[in-house]
Amino acid sequence: MAGPYPAAAAPHRCDDRPGRLRGHLLVEGALRPGYRPWRHAGSQLSLGPFGWVNTIAILLAAGGLLAFAAGLGRALPTGTGSTWGPRLLGVAGTCFALLAVFPDDPGLGYPPGVPVRRRLVHGLAGTVAFGCLSAACFVLARRFAGDPAWRGWARYSTVTGVVVAVGYLATAVATGMDQAGVLSNGPGGLLQRGMIIAGLRSGHPACRSPAPPTAPATTS
Repeated sequence: MAGPYPAAAAPHRCDDRPGRLRGHLLVEGALRPGYRPWRHAGSQLSLGPFGWVNTIAILLAAGGLLAFAAGLGRALPTGTGSTWGPRLLGVAGTCFALLAVFPDDPGLGYPPGVPVRRRLVHGLAGTVAFGCLSAACFVLARRFAGDPAWRGWARYSTVTGVVVAVGYLATAVATGMDQAGVLSNGPGGLLQRGMIIAGLRSGHPACRSPAPPTAPATTS
């Protein structure tokens, strides 16, 4: 049976700029005065005097996702996922760029003394970005499921898609309850970091395959 990649186009490396955002959120979140990684959203690091550092990290993640989408489109010219896999990742990358251009709301006491403001574009862009990341995982899982040698990665992709979707919803619920005073000091920041680490994890088979298959993928 043909593998998930055409023989001449199997990707061996991917741009890990999205992965750098994960590291940045963990390090900067632990060091920023007044910021609590347990509670505050990662994009709130774009606020305050050193917010430009986080903005650059988000832009790098956006560029990496767009580059990944372009490379995946060349690697998967036909077959399951060849259309919607790259499209979903491209939309996610575009929305990450919007997350950088339109920063998050101050809230939950960070930055200290800054009044809460509602920024609709940031919230909508985040919802679409992580929705597309989750959907892309399911689309690629279908492709991997077509080859017995890759079915383990199909399960991995499916689990990742579920973690991103459930993690986003759990983050929204925990943060909303915290803002309403129902769940004081809720773990919205922690839940979001788990979702981001899963969604932007490097080493996915769509980035790197151990050996090119010997036959082209069939068209579906």
